[in-house]
Amino acid sequence: MTTAYKHIKYYYPENNIPTVYSYISGLDYEYPIKFLDDVMIIALDMYLGADYEPYIKIGLPSYKTKWMSKELIVVDCIKEIALQKINFGKDNKTLLDKMIYQGKILYFIDAMMPDEPDTLKIKYSEKQLEWCEKNESNIWSYFIENKLLYSTNNSVINKFIVEGPFTSIFSKESPARTSDFIGWGIVKKYMNNNKEITLKELMDETDSQEILSKSRYKPNK
Repeated sequence: MTTAYKHIKYYYPENNIPTVYSYISGLDYEYPIKFLDDVMIIALDMYLGADYEPYIKIGLPSYKTKWMSKELIVVDCIKEIALQKINFGKDNKTLLDKMIYQGKILYFIDAMMPDEPDTLKIKYSEKQLEWCEKNESNIWSYFIENKLLYSTNNSVINKFIVEGPFTSIFSKESPARTSDFIGWGIVKKYMNNNKEITLKELMDETDSQEILSKSRYKPNK
């Protein structure tokens, strides 16, 4: 936490360091971290490991409990801070909008926790991350060929953004949330190719098309 907060103060020197409290939530799995103003509240009972029996008893799926361990506490805390830094805009309804939004969150975690493994940042196993890296161009081609980037159909969008064991459109080796991975790649390219843009400016930019265009994103085949 201390290391992450040092990075936050570097990028946002005007921000206060949150006061952190922990509590037993009674298995509030929807909101394991609560962040408001300068207070961070951590539900410790939501980070007791995949085999913790109460998780199984209330029917939480294994793809979710796999990430309910202490190693994810700081990542989840930084994600909550990221959510308050992003200007989502009023008209962000397309798959591209949601893709870039998640990419910003992951890039923010990159900036605050540069030494954290990518697997923990995006909550993928090593095999799932490797699958995405190997199939990045195929995923992107699927979005382009099927004209999905500007779709506002939630039933279509949810196939790529909702948590689950895998992305049904692709193989069972794929992870869920494949659009998150692509969005992360676009945002990284955008920042790498536009060095003058600050992290705060990235968080404030609401034009997803602008980010995509200036990223010059084109995954290698």
